[in-house]
Amino acid sequence: VLKQYEKRLGKKISVLKKDGTRKEGVLELATEEMITIEETTKRKMAGRRELKTESVSIPLSEIKETTLLWDIKV
Repeated sequence: VLKQYEKRLGKKISVLKKDGTRKEGVLELATEEMITIEETTKRKMAGRRELKTESVSIPLSEIKETTLLWDIKV
């Protein structure tokens, strides 16, 4: 499984955790214990939208499934 994550470093992924929450972002780091993704969220502040980027570490034991997201540009 670790080789699959290492192969997709720098790609956008979606992670479904065992508790039912979903995280989406760019895969930054993959180790035997956890993965780290860079998650970008939109937030509305003072009448305008602001993008917030943060790194999220997820232990492999909490992951139910991981999906590679495709960006289709027309």
